[in-house]
Amino acid sequence: MAERMITRMPPLRTLAAFEAAARNLSFQAAAAELNVTPSAVSQQIKILEEFLALTLFKRLNRRILLTEAGELYYASIASAFESMVEATERVHSHLNPEILMIRSSPSFAMKWLLPRLPDFVAEYPDLDVRVDATNEKTDFAREAVDLEFRVGTGDWKGLHVEPLHRDNIVPLASPKLIQNLELQSPADLVRGVRLIHSVKCPVTWEMWLCANHLPSSIAQRGPRFDRSFMAIQAAIDGLGVALDSEIFADIDLREGRLVIPFRGRQTFVRQMLWLTCPFENLQRSAVKMFREWLFQYPEMRGEFPREKVYTDTTLQTV
Repeated sequence: MAERMITRMPPLRTLAAFEAAARNLSFQAAAAELNVTPSAVSQQIKILEEFLALTLFKRLNRRILLTEAGELYYASIASAFESMVEATERVHSHLNPEILMIRSSPSFAMKWLLPRLPDFVAEYPDLDVRVDATNEKTDFAREAVDLEFRVGTGDWKGLHVEPLHRDNIVPLASPKLIQNLELQSPADLVRGVRLIHSVKCPVTWEMWLCANHLPSSIAQRGPRFDRSFMAIQAAIDGLGVALDSEIFADIDLREGRLVIPFRGRQTFVRQMLWLTCPFENLQRSAVKMFREWLFQYPEMRGEFPREKVYTDTTLQTV
């Protein structure tokens, strides 16, 4: 059986020099890209031309052009170089994934962010997403956090501060409970309806009842939870009527596990939700991708419909 002939490869350094020079049509640009001198690039191309016994470049006074042989050769090897670059990026991303650290309150993470996060991960599978759920504000100088969802006034100096959403605080109940108790107006709460208290919610049942001209004394009863997501789950399970964030309950409202009784009555608006980070973090590709994904949601662009609302501090119509 005849032995198969193996064609020798030219030195890889000569191919790298040729590919960079042909792509840039400049020995100087190729040299800067390869971190060598222009004369070194010229020397490598000369070696390649001798190897191939072909002239690859027309050397003019201040520029170079590919010869017909050079154009043919570049067209043949360019895709190979592109494949090597893509393979390198894939293995680097696999072994050294870019990390995106997001911080938010536990309830926002549980009720808004986590249900939507699979879509973001599916869109950017090479990104390593981490979520730190806490109510403590980030010290960006000491903590490796890229972005933080933060509630407040937005006056945090030295940070990029981006307004996202001004949230309604509303009553929340399961449809079955509404039907069984025949809740049609706020006055029906006086008839012994169990009120669920969310301890960290900025609006209390006492405040809501007073704004709706009802005795605040009935708010003394009812179970209390120190996390909004627990109070909302208790309302889903039919324990009573909760008073909490409309955006936290967004998916449950859309999917019919919760309803807002007395829609159109006075509600409260909590402080604005902001996206914060150091200015330099905005240049990170992971942060750019997350912000672009985030603003696909209307509620993160300030487009939620508004009821007649009252602020939780002044009770003035806004």
